Amino acid sequence: MSSDVLDSKSMVPDHGGVAADDNAFSFFWRFLNNPMKIGALRPSSQKLCRATLEAVDLKRRRNIVELGPGSGVITRHILSALKKEDRFFAVEIDGAFYRQLRVRFPETAVFHDSAENIPFLLERQKMRKMDAVISGLPWTLFPDRLSRDILRKVSENMSEDGVFVTLCYWHAQYLPTGLRLKRLLQDYFGQVEMTPTVWSNVPPIFLFRCGKSTVR
Repeated sequence: MSSDVLDSKSMVPDHGGVAADDNAFSFFWRFLNNPMKIGALRPSSQKLCRATLEAVDLKRRRNIVELGPGSGVITRHILSALKKEDRFFAVEIDGAFYRQLRVRFPETAVFHDSAENIPFLLERQKMRKMDAVISGLPWTLFPDRLSRDILRKVSENMSEDGVFVTLCYWHAQYLPTGLRLKRLLQDYFGQVEMTPTVWSNVPPIFLFRCGKSTVR
């Protein structure tokens, strides 16, 4: 699968806060038009963004990758928290979101591609291993083969003390699809834990925090 990328150093442009494309109607419209690729009904809340960064503990990480950034709400928080020596790129398969990301973050490496191709993208970016992977991918919509392929490649290409976090709606943990996701994560990571729920998000959401062994 071909990739379009703007390959340069990560920076955060000053747009005076969240861009207009982050409004709930725009996000919901993208979901209705492409429900198999868009896993959320509305953009992430600010509290969820902060909870995501706390779960990853970016000050301990150097090579960071975001899978399925959507309109870039969490991306903006990641870029703001990066240290000078850190490296970052994002992977977004939805064309409309990809174009938004290029406009919002013109000096950030963004690939229009599938997370399945993460080994190739790491090689292209000359990044040996990932220290942190932040995922907004819609796992409950994926067939088992695709989920396993992505998780296997993420695990194989993470550093030994790396961390993988992925969003999960609170109610989904009790549904067959959510239970399946937890079992899949346990198949590929030595430690799988749940962060506290962000109740102010709509709908409420938490993160699975995973590591090859004990996450530090």
